[in-house]
Amino acid sequence: LNDPEAAMNKMPLTDEEKDLLRKGDAKALYERGVHAFLLSFFTRWELFGVTVEKYSASIHQAKDWRKAS
Repeated sequence: LNDPEAAMNKMPLTDEEKDLLRKGDAKALYERGVHAFLLSFFTRWELFGVTVEKYSASIHQAKDWRKAS
């Protein structure tokens, strides 16, 4: 993506969601219900600085949003 900000602005995202995307916070996004498969695509183009290593470390720390805590 040449302009991730422009892409985000076309989507019905909250400011908090945009901020989490900018930070590449896979853990927080997953915990809010974003599917891990979709999040893994960030690594393909290293969107928002998300590398395979960063994604893997982050997603393994996430709580499963489907289970009650």
